[in-house]
Amino acid sequence: MSSTTEDISVVVNPPDEVMTAAEIDLSFAYKADADDDSFSFSLTNRPIEVVKRYENWCVLSVARGNGPRAVEEWIANNESSCFESKRGDLQESSTPETNLPAIANPHNAAVAHSLLLVARNQSFLQELQDIRVTVHCLVKGYFAPGTEIKLVNSMEGRLCQTNAVCLEVVPSNSAGHVSLLAAHNKGQFIAPRQFRRHLQSGGWPVLGASRDCLPFRGEKMCLSVVGLEFQAKGIEKRQYIYQPAVPKLRRILAKEERFWKEKQGVDEVRKELFSSEVPRPAEYVNEKAAFDGLELRVTPDVMIPRKGSEALVEIVDQFYSSKDCTEKSPLILDLGTGSGNLLLAILKRLCHLNAVGVGVDASRDALNLCDYNIAALGLNDRAKTIQGKFQDIGHLKHAPFDVVVCNPPYISNRGQKRNLDAATSIYEPEKALYVDREERNIHYEHIVEGIVKGNLLVPGALLVFEVCRENANAVEGLLTANGFHGVTVGRDWKRCIRTVHGYYLHHSSNSMKM
Repeated sequence: MSSTTEDISVVVNPPDEVMTAAEIDLSFAYKADADDDSFSFSLTNRPIEVVKRYENWCVLSVARGNGPRAVEEWIANNESSCFESKRGDLQESSTPETNLPAIANPHNAAVAHSLLLVARNQSFLQELQDIRVTVHCLVKGYFAPGTEIKLVNSMEGRLCQTNAVCLEVVPSNSAGHVSLLAAHNKGQFIAPRQFRRHLQSGGWPVLGASRDCLPFRGEKMCLSVVGLEFQAKGIEKRQYIYQPAVPKLRRILAKEERFWKEKQGVDEVRKELFSSEVPRPAEYVNEKAAFDGLELRVTPDVMIPRKGSEALVEIVDQFYSSKDCTEKSPLILDLGTGSGNLLLAILKRLCHLNAVGVGVDASRDALNLCDYNIAALGLNDRAKTIQGKFQDIGHLKHAPFDVVVCNPPYISNRGQKRNLDAATSIYEPEKALYVDREERNIHYEHIVEGIVKGNLLVPGALLVFEVCRENANAVEGLLTANGFHGVTVGRDWKRCIRTVHGYYLHHSSNSMKM
């Protein structure tokens, strides 16, 4: 689709058409971790907050209603708390105006909540590079969840590009459909109004009472800045600052869907839940599941993530909390990744180390779902998936790894299966759950064998398995016999036996012991 008034090209890729990381690289988060310095900020009733300070730059969180003048006045009154060093430490310029703080990205106007990058003065403003702003917004129009959009526009003599992915779509009585998009600039930084003009020219206007938006039920502009990335001279690593999207966007979606269902005279979700004798799990009906603060898409192609599995994530987090965090980016391997819940939760917690990871699964449908969750969380540049079986991991080309996590099938298809609830037995994938009673530990043995023979781990690397009470001792013995030290059986939040982990000592024999 193109516009005759401007040189605009729009490319829409359906979910089953995979884009490379070079084509789309979304960066956003649903939740910030207050204990993580990379996400250090607090949302209070104050309209302007300092999110992160640097020697010559700072990042502000700015609430709705603060225009450029209000922000500049706030910075002038609070400059000493904005930057790490004092102004007296800097050499004064001969031109006083050049010493005034300078706003790098003008995303503070007419949005529900924004991140603002501020330089100490004009000279330091020039040292900022590759500023990337990520937003969540509601638009009129239908996109299947996972649909990726690329908008290219030639404006004021330069090429501007916006990349977006659809996170959720609901039917609407007034707009037909309302889609929630996550979008960011590609290449040169563009102002939010230009981004809105991109979508409007493509036929998908942002909803709200603002210029270049579509008026919608008296709502103000339905757009929230959730991510800010940049590089700067003197800062070794690229900086990533995230904040949660305002809950109002999700509430508007829920309200529109509820109004539509009421008009249709039927509650679709209730009908789906109670249409059979054994109700489908709500996670499969809604295609959503929560895990370690993340919202993930799930389908019957994968297991529903359980809170008990967060114990594996905790072990990895504690492993790096007790280590020198100046080491290179750790490489994580998640075997039997499914929806990607373990891998993505670990990458979220280790974002300050710029951790990267690989998810392996035998199911192509599971990997497609994991790829969707990777894109939805903006981790295309830090995570990838590979199709493979446990017995083949010794041939992985990405080794050696710093951490391996795995939740393999370990429920006996006799005995233990009878103890599961009916919904799990009926609706969740059997291959992800069950194993023959006589071969309960077969997957653990294949994985340890692949690690030993393929030299998959660096010395001192961490291996974490999910287990049950019945096989924990056997798995503990398997690790101890094959070069792991500090082998420990751990419990989950309910105090149930849930994990076995150990640290790898290199074996010169490269042969596994049973």
